[in-house]
Amino acid sequence: MLPGFLPRNTEQLQYFYYVALHRGVERAAPHLPMRMTAKTLENHMNVLQQDIQSRLFHADPFCLTPKGEQFYQTVRGLVEGLPRITSHIRGESLRAVGVVCSPWILREHLLDLLQQCFSLFPGRSFNVRAGEPEDPLQQLERSETRLLLHLAAVGKQQPAPKGRVRLGEARMVLLLPEKSPCHTLEDFLNQRSKSSASVGLPGQELIAHRFSEGLSGHPKAEAALLVLTLTADTIERDVRSGRGAGVAVLVPGQPPPAGLRAVPLPGFPTLELVALWRGNKENIIKELPLALREALSQSAAVGHRPGHR
Repeated sequence: MLPGFLPRNTEQLQYFYYVALHRGVERAAPHLPMRMTAKTLENHMNVLQQDIQSRLFHADPFCLTPKGEQFYQTVRGLVEGLPRITSHIRGESLRAVGVVCSPWILREHLLDLLQQCFSLFPGRSFNVRAGEPEDPLQQLERSETRLLLHLAAVGKQQPAPKGRVRLGEARMVLLLPEKSPCHTLEDFLNQRSKSSASVGLPGQELIAHRFSEGLSGHPKAEAALLVLTLTADTIERDVRSGRGAGVAVLVPGQPPPAGLRAVPLPGFPTLELVALWRGNKENIIKELPLALREALSQSAAVGHRPGHR
């Protein structure tokens, strides 16, 4: 929840939303609705943290603090919901394309690719929000959702909407500190104490279930202590601090988070990234997923994220 007082400049709430969404001041500055240098944005973030008397994030590598995660969830609801609420009050229909994405998608690599695809449609705006619906088809029945990007289990039969495109494969990996002596899941599970073999699972049901399914056939499965964690930021922070390992999902060509190593999980269930949409006469609804699929394919061929050096 928000503190009992507001910052001196309430626009800084929106600035913080973009910093958290794009995972860093430098990365967020080009995406702000207004022109602003990274240095100016950094100054705003310093003032905001002074006003609320809390540290919201660490800069290098970027990660939200526990208070920052709580603050972000509240601010995100405000920033993402305001356009829809304003339009409803005015009795207008939003011209923006409503896109609901799995929280896993709205992170560094895939968020960059998604923003690139948006730029292919000048003059159109996109209202993007995070969501992990239990029933994707029911989510698409909501008037504000035109396109849904989410993870799905490979081979699982689901009722087909008006449009469906498989964007690419997604693989589960085990995250370990970059300097960890462990190079396989078996190495990690062979550690002596069960506490040091704790594995943080994302709060996304599909990922947690598929990892548990893959682990169940492992001879050392009983050595793992599975811990359900709400956000990927929390998992990464815990892994960096030596509190065990974590589970993440990567697409081909996507590097692991800074300071961490991605250990492959051969034999574990494969996931896929899927775009769903309901019937619509606008070509943009069909063209955007195809553009994202092409961007993912090119990224996999290059083998690194856009702009990575």
